[in-house]
Amino acid sequence: MATKLQLTPIGQELVDALKDALDGPFVFLIDDTEKCLHLSMPRRWFSCQRTRAELQSHGELQSRGCHLEVAVNARWSIYVAAKAAPYLHHDAKRLLTWFASKLEPHLPPLPTLGFRDPPTGGDGGPSGSAEIGIPVSWARRARS
Repeated sequence: MATKLQLTPIGQELVDALKDALDGPFVFLIDDTEKCLHLSMPRRWFSCQRTRAELQSHGELQSRGCHLEVAVNARWSIYVAAKAAPYLHHDAKRLLTWFASKLEPHLPPLPTLGFRDPPTGGDGGPSGSAEIGIPVSWARRARS
């Protein structure tokens, strides 16, 4: 089951403005962490468990012509595909790159790695140099 996408109100306004600026293309947000695709629809998102390869090989989207994808961050990418015309706006790549930087704060963040506190009795760093405490005579013998 795909996780439903919840954007902030400003994030949703940004997506709507992008669709207007690019003459209403299909707009997908790709979540690489959850392996989900989220299609922007009027006032909501349609989410499904699919991979980027499945999206890019989808026959209907391929037959429509032009499409672009831009990474937003390590987790998210935005993918747009022309709806009616076989082309996108002439400056679509630049608009999409700018848009991705503005949208990033409004998307769910990368999952945390869950670092734990270091074990008791130390600060979690290395124990120090291995040469400390080795007798010089032993080190000389090892080299000869």
